[in-house]
Amino acid sequence: MPSPRRNDLPGVQALRAVAALLVVAYHAVEQWTTRVPGYGPGQFWPNGSAGVDIFFVISGLVMTISVQRNAGRAHPARTFAKDRIIRIVPRYWIVTSLKIAAVMAVPALATRTTLEPLYVPDRMRCCRSMTVPG
Repeated sequence: MPSPRRNDLPGVQALRAVAALLVVAYHAVEQWTTRVPGYGPGQFWPNGSAGVDIFFVISGLVMTISVQRNAGRAHPARTFAKDRIIRIVPRYWIVTSLKIAAVMAVPALATRTTLEPLYVPDRMRCCRSMTVPG
């Protein structure tokens, strides 16, 4: 029996849409509360970031399906990683470039972004180094 394609899972696609809308709504509310006296970040809608949790669950399902689909190929992990990079990195660069252009065009709209000399190269690397406080 063949593995289901992305279009074969309408319930998962609907849940993904709900998760995306939750993330957008959470960020909109978060921005709104920064301008309303008496509310700090996360106080108005403390569990509004549930959309991210839903995305993690969907990502696990998608990875499981992808691994099953690649099971018969040589180097399935490499194939999975290559396919993801080809699909995600160009979109990431486009969106990041648009954000940088928007911040440069209308700096007043950027409440938490500052364009420092190393900001652009750091964002274009995709996988920034993370430091552990210690």
